[in-house]
Amino acid sequence: MRYRETFTFLFFLLLSFVFWFMYSMQEEYERQIVIPVVYKGLPPDMALIGRAPATVTAHVRDRGGVLLQYNLRRLPVIIDMNERSDTARSFVLSDTNVEALLMKYLAPTTALLNFSPRSIEMAFDRRVRKSLPVVFGGEIRTAPGYIVSGDISFEPPEVTVFAAASVMETLDSISTEYVEISNADKPLVRRLRLNPPGGATTEPDAVSADIPVEAFAEKTIETPVVASDVPAGYKMRMFPASIRIVCRAPLSKLRELTADHFLVEASLDDFEAASPRTLPLRLSFKPIWVEQAVLSQDSVEFIIEQTG
Repeated sequence: MRYRETFTFLFFLLLSFVFWFMYSMQEEYERQIVIPVVYKGLPPDMALIGRAPATVTAHVRDRGGVLLQYNLRRLPVIIDMNERSDTARSFVLSDTNVEALLMKYLAPTTALLNFSPRSIEMAFDRRVRKSLPVVFGGEIRTAPGYIVSGDISFEPPEVTVFAAASVMETLDSISTEYVEISNADKPLVRRLRLNPPGGATTEPDAVSADIPVEAFAEKTIETPVVASDVPAGYKMRMFPASIRIVCRAPLSKLRELTADHFLVEASLDDFEAASPRTLPLRLSFKPIWVEQAVLSQDSVEFIIEQTG
Protein backbone atom coordinates (compact mmCIF):
# COMPACT_ATOMS: atom_id res chain seq x y z
CA MET A 1 0.00 0.00 0.00
CA ARG A 2 2.79 2.41 0.89
CA TYR A 3 4.54 1.63 -2.40
CA ARG A 4 1.35 2.47 -4.36
CA GLU A 5 0.93 5.76 -2.45
CA THR A 6 4.54 6.72 -3.17
CA PHE A 7 4.18 5.87 -6.86
CA THR A 8 0.94 7.89 -7.09
CA PHE A 9 2.61 10.87 -5.43
CA LEU A 10 5.60 10.77 -7.77
CA PHE A 11 3.33 10.39 -10.81
CA PHE A 12 1.29 13.48 -9.93
CA LEU A 13 4.50 15.37 -9.10
CA LEU A 14 5.90 14.51 -12.54
CA LEU A 15 2.62 15.40 -14.20
CA SER A 16 2.57 18.74 -12.40
CA PHE A 17 6.09 19.45 -13.58
CA VAL A 18 5.16 18.61 -17.17
CA PHE A 19 2.16 20.96 -17.08
CA TRP A 20 4.27 23.69 -15.47
CA PHE A 21 7.00 23.27 -18.06
CA MET A 22 4.56 23.39 -20.96
CA TYR A 23 2.93 26.46 -19.47
CA SER A 24 6.26 28.20 -18.90
CA MET A 25 7.31 27.53 -22.48
CA GLN A 26 4.29 29.55 -23.64
CA GLU A 27 4.87 32.45 -21.26
CA GLU A 28 6.98 35.43 -22.34
CA TYR A 29 10.27 36.20 -20.59
CA GLU A 30 13.17 38.59 -20.91
CA ARG A 31 16.60 37.04 -21.12
CA GLN A 32 20.18 37.86 -22.05
CA ILE A 33 21.66 35.54 -24.65
CA VAL A 34 25.35 35.44 -25.57
CA ILE A 35 25.86 35.00 -29.32
CA PRO A 36 29.25 33.90 -30.73
CA VAL A 37 30.71 36.05 -33.52
CA VAL A 38 32.71 34.56 -36.40
CA TYR A 39 34.71 36.75 -38.81
CA LYS A 40 35.36 35.50 -42.32
CA GLY A 41 36.69 36.84 -45.58
CA LEU A 42 39.77 38.64 -44.23
CA PRO A 43 42.42 38.59 -46.98
CA PRO A 44 45.45 36.46 -46.08
CA ASP A 45 47.82 39.42 -46.46
CA MET A 46 45.92 41.49 -43.87
CA ALA A 47 45.88 41.16 -40.09
CA LEU A 48 43.65 42.47 -37.34
CA ILE A 49 45.26 44.87 -34.87
CA GLY A 50 44.10 43.95 -31.40
CA ARG A 51 41.20 41.62 -30.65
CA ALA A 52 37.76 41.85 -32.18
CA PRO A 53 34.73 41.03 -29.98
CA ALA A 54 34.19 37.27 -29.82
CA THR A 55 30.55 37.56 -28.66
CA VAL A 56 27.57 39.89 -28.68
CA THR A 57 25.21 39.94 -25.69
CA ALA A 58 21.56 40.52 -26.66
CA HIS A 59 18.74 41.39 -24.24
CA VAL A 60 15.61 39.85 -25.77
CA ARG A 61 11.97 39.00 -25.01
CA ASP A 62 10.04 35.98 -26.31
CA ARG A 63 8.22 32.82 -25.27
CA GLY A 64 10.18 30.45 -23.06
CA GLY A 65 10.25 27.76 -25.74
CA VAL A 66 11.96 30.07 -28.24
CA LEU A 67 14.47 31.35 -25.68
CA LEU A 68 15.37 27.76 -24.79
CA GLN A 69 16.29 27.10 -28.42
CA TYR A 70 18.86 29.92 -28.34
CA ASN A 71 20.57 28.29 -25.36
CA LEU A 72 20.67 24.94 -27.15
CA ARG A 73 21.81 25.83 -30.66
CA ARG A 74 24.63 28.37 -30.00
CA LEU A 75 24.92 29.27 -33.70
CA PRO A 76 27.26 32.19 -34.49
CA VAL A 77 26.65 35.54 -36.13
CA ILE A 78 28.79 35.76 -39.29
CA ILE A 79 30.56 39.04 -40.10
CA ASP A 80 31.84 39.06 -43.68
CA MET A 81 35.07 41.08 -43.94
CA ASN A 82 34.86 41.06 -47.75
CA GLU A 83 32.47 43.98 -47.46
CA ARG A 84 35.40 46.30 -46.68
CA SER A 85 37.20 48.04 -49.55
CA ASP A 86 40.61 46.75 -50.62
CA THR A 87 42.34 49.94 -49.47
CA ALA A 88 40.51 50.38 -46.16
CA ARG A 89 42.58 49.94 -42.99
CA SER A 90 39.53 49.77 -40.73
CA PHE A 91 36.13 48.11 -40.64
CA VAL A 92 33.23 49.59 -38.68
CA LEU A 93 29.79 48.17 -37.95
CA SER A 94 27.53 50.84 -36.52
CA ASP A 95 24.79 50.06 -34.02
CA THR A 96 22.35 49.92 -36.96
CA ASN A 97 24.56 47.34 -38.72
CA VAL A 98 24.95 45.22 -35.59
CA GLU A 99 21.20 45.37 -34.96
CA ALA A 100 20.50 44.25 -38.54
CA LEU A 101 22.82 41.24 -38.10
CA LEU A 102 21.11 40.29 -34.84
CA MET A 103 17.64 40.58 -36.35
CA LYS A 104 18.68 38.08 -39.05
CA TYR A 105 19.89 35.77 -36.28
CA LEU A 106 16.81 36.01 -34.06
CA ALA A 107 13.43 34.39 -34.65
CA PRO A 108 10.68 36.67 -36.07
CA THR A 109 8.81 36.55 -32.75
CA THR A 110 11.81 37.67 -30.68
CA ALA A 111 11.95 41.29 -29.60
CA LEU A 112 15.47 42.77 -29.42
CA LEU A 113 15.49 45.11 -26.42
CA ASN A 114 19.19 45.95 -26.22
CA PHE A 115 22.61 44.60 -27.15
CA SER A 116 26.30 45.03 -26.37
CA PRO A 117 28.66 46.04 -27.83
CA ARG A 118 26.63 48.64 -29.64
CA SER A 119 29.17 48.84 -32.46
CA ILE A 120 32.18 46.89 -33.69
CA GLU A 121 35.32 48.60 -34.97
CA MET A 122 38.43 46.81 -36.21
CA ALA A 123 41.73 48.09 -37.56
CA PHE A 124 43.90 46.30 -40.13
CA ASP A 125 47.46 46.33 -41.28
CA ARG A 126 49.47 44.48 -43.89
CA ARG A 127 50.89 41.21 -42.66
CA VAL A 128 54.65 40.74 -42.82
CA ARG A 129 56.76 37.69 -42.04
CA LYS A 130 59.86 37.32 -39.93
CA SER A 131 61.88 34.56 -38.25
CA LEU A 132 62.08 34.97 -34.48
CA PRO A 133 63.68 32.87 -31.72
CA VAL A 134 61.53 30.88 -29.30
CA VAL A 135 61.72 31.54 -25.53
CA PHE A 136 60.31 29.55 -22.64
CA GLY A 137 57.24 31.14 -21.11
CA GLY A 138 56.62 28.91 -18.10
CA GLU A 139 58.03 28.05 -14.70
CA ILE A 140 60.16 25.07 -13.68
CA ARG A 141 60.50 23.92 -10.11
CA THR A 142 63.01 21.14 -9.55
CA ALA A 143 63.00 18.43 -6.90
CA PRO A 144 65.33 18.90 -3.89
CA GLY A 145 68.94 18.32 -4.95
CA TYR A 146 68.28 19.10 -8.65
CA ILE A 147 68.65 22.18 -10.84
CA VAL A 148 68.04 23.27 -14.42
CA SER A 149 71.57 22.70 -15.64
CA GLY A 150 71.64 24.84 -18.77
CA ASP A 151 69.65 26.73 -21.36
CA ILE A 152 66.35 25.30 -22.56
CA SER A 153 66.68 24.45 -26.25
CA PHE A 154 63.89 24.29 -28.82
CA GLU A 155 63.32 22.43 -32.05
CA PRO A 156 63.02 24.40 -34.19
CA PRO A 157 64.92 27.19 -32.38
CA GLU A 158 63.24 29.82 -34.60
CA VAL A 159 59.76 30.03 -36.09
CA THR A 160 58.25 32.10 -38.89
CA VAL A 161 55.89 34.76 -37.56
CA PHE A 162 53.12 36.40 -39.60
CA ALA A 163 51.78 39.63 -38.12
CA ALA A 164 50.78 43.18 -38.88
CA ALA A 165 53.80 45.42 -39.41
CA SER A 166 52.89 47.50 -36.36
CA VAL A 167 52.77 44.35 -34.21
CA MET A 168 55.96 42.89 -35.66
CA GLU A 169 57.91 46.00 -34.66
CA THR A 170 57.27 45.15 -31.01
CA LEU A 171 58.45 41.54 -31.23
CA ASP A 172 61.96 40.20 -30.70
CA SER A 173 60.95 36.63 -29.74
CA ILE A 174 57.94 34.32 -29.48
CA SER A 175 57.04 32.79 -26.14
CA THR A 176 55.70 29.32 -25.56
CA GLU A 177 52.40 28.83 -23.78
CA TYR A 178 52.61 29.18 -20.00
CA VAL A 179 53.30 25.82 -18.39
CA GLU A 180 54.27 24.90 -14.84
CA ILE A 181 56.59 21.95 -14.25
CA SER A 182 57.01 20.78 -10.66
CA ASN A 183 59.35 18.37 -8.91
CA ALA A 184 61.55 17.86 -11.98
CA ASP A 185 64.33 15.34 -11.31
CA LYS A 186 65.47 14.35 -14.83
CA PRO A 187 65.86 15.87 -18.30
CA LEU A 188 62.50 16.66 -19.89
CA VAL A 189 61.21 16.92 -23.44
CA ARG A 190 57.86 18.66 -23.85
CA ARG A 191 55.77 19.58 -26.87
CA LEU A 192 54.65 23.17 -26.25
CA ARG A 193 52.29 25.35 -28.23
CA LEU A 194 53.41 28.89 -29.02
CA ASN A 195 51.68 31.97 -27.67
CA PRO A 196 51.89 34.74 -30.29
CA PRO A 197 50.28 38.13 -29.57
CA GLY A 198 46.82 38.98 -30.85
CA GLY A 199 46.52 38.95 -34.62
CA ALA A 200 49.82 37.08 -35.15
CA THR A 201 50.29 33.49 -36.24
CA THR A 202 53.35 31.24 -36.36
CA GLU A 203 54.60 28.42 -38.54
CA PRO A 204 54.85 25.92 -36.92
CA ASP A 205 52.42 26.60 -34.06
CA ALA A 206 54.26 24.34 -31.58
CA VAL A 207 57.85 23.40 -30.74
CA SER A 208 59.70 20.69 -28.86
CA ALA A 209 61.40 21.95 -25.68
CA ASP A 210 64.46 20.16 -24.30
CA ILE A 211 64.86 21.04 -20.60
CA PRO A 212 68.15 19.89 -18.99
CA VAL A 213 67.64 18.87 -15.36
CA GLU A 214 70.22 17.07 -13.23
CA ALA A 215 71.50 16.65 -9.71
CA PHE A 216 73.84 19.28 -8.27
CA ALA A 217 76.72 19.33 -5.78
CA GLU A 218 78.80 22.00 -4.06
CA LYS A 219 82.39 22.97 -4.75
CA THR A 220 84.69 25.58 -3.24
CA ILE A 221 86.74 27.68 -5.66
CA GLU A 222 89.47 30.16 -4.77
CA THR A 223 89.64 33.10 -7.16
CA PRO A 224 91.64 36.36 -7.23
CA VAL A 225 89.97 39.69 -6.52
CA VAL A 226 90.24 42.09 -9.48
CA ALA A 227 90.67 45.83 -8.85
CA SER A 228 88.55 47.99 -11.15
CA ASP A 229 88.07 51.70 -11.87
CA VAL A 230 91.58 52.53 -10.62
CA PRO A 231 92.83 55.89 -11.99
CA ALA A 232 95.79 55.91 -14.36
CA GLY A 233 99.12 56.18 -12.55
CA TYR A 234 97.89 54.23 -9.52
CA LYS A 235 97.47 50.63 -8.51
CA MET A 236 95.39 49.06 -5.78
CA ARG A 237 96.55 46.28 -3.50
CA MET A 238 93.91 44.22 -1.67
CA PHE A 239 94.02 42.10 1.43
CA PRO A 240 93.30 39.29 0.95
CA ALA A 241 94.16 39.16 -2.74
CA SER A 242 91.89 36.16 -3.34
CA ILE A 243 88.75 34.76 -1.72
CA ARG A 244 86.77 31.53 -1.72
CA ILE A 245 83.47 30.98 -3.52
CA VAL A 246 81.14 28.16 -2.49
CA CYS A 247 79.34 27.08 -5.69
CA ARG A 248 76.36 24.92 -6.47
CA ALA A 249 76.53 23.42 -9.98
CA PRO A 250 75.41 20.37 -11.99
CA LEU A 251 77.42 17.20 -11.35
CA SER A 252 78.31 16.90 -15.05
CA LYS A 253 80.01 20.33 -15.04
CA LEU A 254 81.44 20.42 -11.54
CA ARG A 255 84.84 19.02 -12.58
CA GLU A 256 85.43 21.68 -15.25
CA LEU A 257 84.52 24.53 -12.90
CA THR A 258 87.58 26.69 -12.14
CA ALA A 259 88.45 30.18 -10.93
CA ASP A 260 88.45 31.35 -14.57
CA HIS A 261 84.66 30.96 -14.63
CA PHE A 262 84.20 33.78 -12.09
CA LEU A 263 84.96 37.49 -11.85
CA VAL A 264 85.04 39.04 -8.38
CA GLU A 265 85.67 42.80 -8.34
CA ALA A 266 86.48 45.53 -5.86
CA SER A 267 85.78 48.91 -7.43
CA LEU A 268 87.04 52.31 -6.35
CA ASP A 269 83.70 53.67 -7.55
CA ASP A 270 82.27 52.11 -4.40
CA PHE A 271 84.70 53.97 -2.14
CA GLU A 272 82.14 56.43 -0.80
CA ALA A 273 79.83 53.58 0.22
CA ALA A 274 82.64 51.72 1.98
CA SER A 275 84.45 52.20 5.24
CA PRO A 276 87.74 54.17 5.06
CA ARG A 277 89.86 51.01 4.73
CA THR A 278 87.60 48.49 2.93
CA LEU A 279 85.79 48.08 -0.36
CA PRO A 280 82.72 45.90 -0.97
CA LEU A 281 83.09 42.87 -3.24
CA ARG A 282 80.76 41.98 -6.03
CA LEU A 283 80.46 38.86 -8.14
CA SER A 284 80.40 40.37 -11.62
CA PHE A 285 80.25 37.13 -13.59
CA LYS A 286 79.45 33.48 -13.12
CA PRO A 287 78.34 30.75 -15.55
CA ILE A 288 74.58 30.61 -16.07
CA TRP A 289 74.58 26.94 -15.06
CA VAL A 290 75.99 27.80 -11.61
CA GLU A 291 72.81 28.12 -9.59
CA GLN A 292 74.39 29.60 -6.49
CA ALA A 293 77.73 31.22 -5.66
CA VAL A 294 78.42 32.58 -2.18
CA LEU A 295 81.51 34.68 -1.42
CA SER A 296 83.44 33.80 1.73
CA GLN A 297 83.49 37.52 2.66
CA ASP A 298 81.77 40.63 1.39
CA SER A 299 84.65 43.16 1.52
CA VAL A 300 88.45 43.51 1.39
CA GLU A 301 90.96 45.96 2.84
CA PHE A 302 92.96 47.96 0.34
CA ILE A 303 95.71 50.52 -0.18
CA ILE A 304 96.38 52.78 -3.17
CA GLU A 305 99.93 53.14 -4.46
CA GLN A 306 101.23 55.59 -7.06
CA THR A 307 103.09 53.89 -9.87
CA GLY A 308 104.65 56.90 -11.56
